[in-house]
Amino acid sequence: MIISPRFRSLTEVLDREKMTQVFQEHLPNFWGKGLKITDCVPEQIFPKPRQLWIKYRIEVENRKNFPAKQIYLYGQLYFNGRGKENYSRLKRQGSDVFYLPELDMVFPVFPSDRRLTQLALCCSPSYMKKYFEKTLFPGMKKNYKVKSCGIQVQSYRLEKRCTICYDLMLSDSRSGKPKNIQLQAKISTPSLSRSLYDRLLSLRQSQVVPASQKIRIPTVIYHDSKLNAIFFEHIPGEALHEIMSSSAFLASVRQLPSFLSHFQSRPVMLEDQHSLTDELEVMKRWYKYLRLVFPSLRSVAGEAYSKIVDLSSLIRSRSLVPAHRDFHDKQILRNGKYLYILDWDLSCLADPALDLGNFLAHLELRSFQHPEFSPTLERAEAMLLEDFNASHRRSNPKSLEFYRLCSLFRLACVYAFRPKWHFLAGPLLNQCLNSNQIETVKRSNYEET
Repeated sequence: MIISPRFRSLTEVLDREKMTQVFQEHLPNFWGKGLKITDCVPEQIFPKPRQLWIKYRIEVENRKNFPAKQIYLYGQLYFNGRGKENYSRLKRQGSDVFYLPELDMVFPVFPSDRRLTQLALCCSPSYMKKYFEKTLFPGMKKNYKVKSCGIQVQSYRLEKRCTICYDLMLSDSRSGKPKNIQLQAKISTPSLSRSLYDRLLSLRQSQVVPASQKIRIPTVIYHDSKLNAIFFEHIPGEALHEIMSSSAFLASVRQLPSFLSHFQSRPVMLEDQHSLTDELEVMKRWYKYLRLVFPSLRSVAGEAYSKIVDLSSLIRSRSLVPAHRDFHDKQILRNGKYLYILDWDLSCLADPALDLGNFLAHLELRSFQHPEFSPTLERAEAMLLEDFNASHRRSNPKSLEFYRLCSLFRLACVYAFRPKWHFLAGPLLNQCLNSNQIETVKRSNYEET
């Protein structure tokens, strides 16, 4: 893929071997001598005004009392020497940070995050061991003694949120019997943490998951406004995205239409709204970044973007309903006979076609990632389309097409900035242009099956 000359340093900062050496040179200054960096994987690029953020997953060894063997760092790639100014500002704020002048790149060192002010505490095994014993378990009316606290950072998004899994070895002070439990926590900014907690309470009060369905939402255990953390039950299982059994996958997909129908009819108190205009603004922003960094995609992206804008003029205004807004196969966890819908951070009021359109686009993405599974994915798409057409006879079918194309376009842009999957950007953009023809083929294939 051709990269704009302005971003010529991008090739160097995506070199795994080079960046492994860089981190090995600098991180022991923060995390202690003897630390060994075994690998460094650049996972994603985030375009920002006048800079790029690069997300790295770093494999760590030989670090006692460190919370995880995998650590996430975000490097800020600047141009024309502007990184030095940001480096100086971060140092004045007391952040752990280092600067690479030859690349004009700044690295805040995890868990130093100027907005997630309590993240360092939540990543400290010694602090969290005392916290669970003295605060959380008494709040749950449990009389446990904590023998050990293991910490695994599951995901981390700079200045937004961090998801952590706590592996606790306990003993009941009454019985003295040992017990092992796992909890999950989302640490975020004060406003986002409070907003997510209010959404989850509203979802529970509105009974968006009826008892008759085998679909669940993770149970909230405790909300700590001082740590800006929400603690959840830990749910072991397999994401729908990872299931490669045709029968198991289709059985799970069959449960989704009734869930969406019920969810969209509930009186959920959600303040945020996501309109057609909001969706177009998201597309416009991604299109701007894509053509700025990758000029080779400018032509096909321009055609796909124009098609989306033209289609938007045919969409009639509709009543907004509760929506997950990030509904796809990685957000659905299968645990035994139950499906769990995860990550409700973006839930809002939106068009009824938004969630389904997003889910269908992700199935098409997966068909490119796993071509051998395409027949099953096509059957799943046809099942969902058939149900949508049956239950939305009075609706404008262009709405589903619009949100499906928007999701395909956004996925093309997102994956263009993921080094491992950047080659999917072109096929996904072409899928936007050929969507009508492909949809007809898939329906006919399903009818034959």
